[in-house]
Amino acid sequence: MREDKIQEYRDTHGWENSDFLDIGKGVDAEKVLAIELTGLKLREGATLYRGSAAVTLTVLDVATESVIFRKEIDEYTYPSTAGQYTSETTESKFRKLYLQMLAERIGRVFHPYDFADTIALDGAIASQ
Repeated sequence: MREDKIQEYRDTHGWENSDFLDIGKGVDAEKVLAIELTGLKLREGATLYRGSAAVTLTVLDVATESVIFRKEIDEYTYPSTAGQYTSETTESKFRKLYLQMLAERIGRVFHPYDFADTIALDGAIASQ
């Protein structure tokens, strides 16, 4: 789906009063991937960035208005073993990194991947 079509729908209808099927119909989508985050936290204590959230993925068929796939990721935490001190980065930069890693995790639900690519993901913090 083209991003400008989705942006146009959002500008016209907003997100607050639309459910996932309404949005799918509004942009003429065949299927919609609904990503619901609950309990999103970016901090662990006052001085450490360590993101976590529960994620529910739902794929909806717009034509039949039915759920064709659902998966829950109980608690996605990044980095998994430590954290990043608040003095080393900004919340905005850490949020972007956390959401990027979460997006990669979500993507692995839908396509094959090399397990070796999932080793030492915490190292991405060092490249900031």
